[in-house]
Amino acid sequence: MKWSDVNLSELTFTEKRGGGVKISPLLRFQIPTGRVMYDGISSFSSITLEMPEHFISWWYELEKALGQEPFRSNVSNGGLRIKVDQATQFFDESRKSIFPELTEGSLKGDTLSCIIEVPSVYYYQNMYGLVVRMYQGVVRTRAPDAPSGCLFLNEDETPDP
Repeated sequence: MKWSDVNLSELTFTEKRGGGVKISPLLRFQIPTGRVMYDGISSFSSITLEMPEHFISWWYELEKALGQEPFRSNVSNGGLRIKVDQATQFFDESRKSIFPELTEGSLKGDTLSCIIEVPSVYYYQNMYGLVVRMYQGVVRTRAPDAPSGCLFLNEDETPDP
């Protein structure tokens, strides 16, 4: 399902112990293709994808539908912050599984198409916010300085300087 197919009026919100909120049904949808902003994966294992204005407007409507205050948005400077972890599946444009390095700074400047999950609202330090994680990502274009090819060495090889 694409983000524009999500009907915000059909969402239900159930309080969780500890102050969070569960969103039903599980929100899992494709967002517009975007370029990875800033320095790629942050020290908090998240990326920020540049998003078009019409999506940003819709995202604010989603956050508003939650009715929780005070709220920390996942949108900043035209980008959507998304958690990336070892469970995230990545593919190339031919839909083959790939395994990009998920370390701080990786994916910098790459262009990605993503399916994200928004399972709940967190409550932390007296603020609410959406839990947003990448479920699947397609790497559309790699930044010119991104590592390519197999980086593994045979046991008898030494790394290039």
